[in-house]
Amino acid sequence: MGAELHYTERGGDITFHGPRQAILYPIVSLRDIGFGARNYVEGLESVMIEVASFYGVNAHAGKTGETGVWVGDRKIGAIGVRISSGITSHGLAFNIDPDLSYFKHIVPCGIPDKGVTSLKTETQKELPPDEVIHEQLIHCFAKVLLNVKDCTQIIALKELQLSNIYNLTKFMKGDDNGTTDIYNVEAAEILVNEAQALPVTEAAPIYEQLLCTFPTAAKYWKQYVEAYMAINNDEVTKQIFSRCLLNCLQISLW
Repeated sequence: MGAELHYTERGGDITFHGPRQAILYPIVSLRDIGFGARNYVEGLESVMIEVASFYGVNAHAGKTGETGVWVGDRKIGAIGVRISSGITSHGLAFNIDPDLSYFKHIVPCGIPDKGVTSLKTETQKELPPDEVIHEQLIHCFAKVLLNVKDCTQIIALKELQLSNIYNLTKFMKGDDNGTTDIYNVEAAEILVNEAQALPVTEAAPIYEQLLCTFPTAAKYWKQYVEAYMAINNDEVTKQIFSRCLLNCLQISLW
C-alpha cells in the first residue's frame, strides 16, 4: 500500500499520517495548564472544531463517546495522546486534503463502520495553503488550552520557542513574574547571530548547541545543512545531518 507501519506508545489505536494533514503534537504539562486528561482531549477536539468552522464545516465531537472530531459519521480529525508524569506527547491529526484511500486499509482509531473525510471534501470554499491552516490550529490551541487571546507573539517567536510552550506563553501574557523565559529567547537569538556570522564549515558546534538547548530551532539547522551540503556533499555528512534532524522532529511542537 506504499506506507510504513510504526508502533507508538499512545492512545487512539491505529491511524494514518501523510501529506496534506495538519499534525500538532504539543508537549505540555497538564498540571501547569490546569487540565485533566479528559479535559485536554476535549480541548484538542475544540481546537479542530473551531478551525473547521472557519471554512463553513459543522464539525463536532463524537456523539457516543468516540474520540476525535466528526462531520456526521465521518472523522475529520483524529486524536492520539500519551501522558507520562503529567506531560503530554503525540496529539492530533486534522485532515486538510490527504489521500483518504489509505484509511481503507485500516480500521481508523479502532472504530468500525465509520467513514473518514477531509476539509477539502466537506467545504465549498477554496482552501488556503496548508501552512495557513497549520497556523490556525496553533492559534486555536493557544487560545483554547493555554488561554492566550492574542497569539501573534507566539507565531512571531515560534522559531525560538522553548521546549515547554506553557512557560513561553506565560511570558507572552506578561504574567511570568520575572522568570527566565525572556533570557532563554535572547540566548537563542545570540547563538543564531553568532552561528550565521561564521563560515559555514565552522558553525556546526553552535548549531548543535542550539538544537540541544532549543530543540525547535530546526529551521536554522536546516539552513546550515543546506549550505554545508553545497560544499561537502558526502554520504557520511548526509547521515549525520539526517539523524540530527530526526531528533529535532521528535520533539518539535511546530
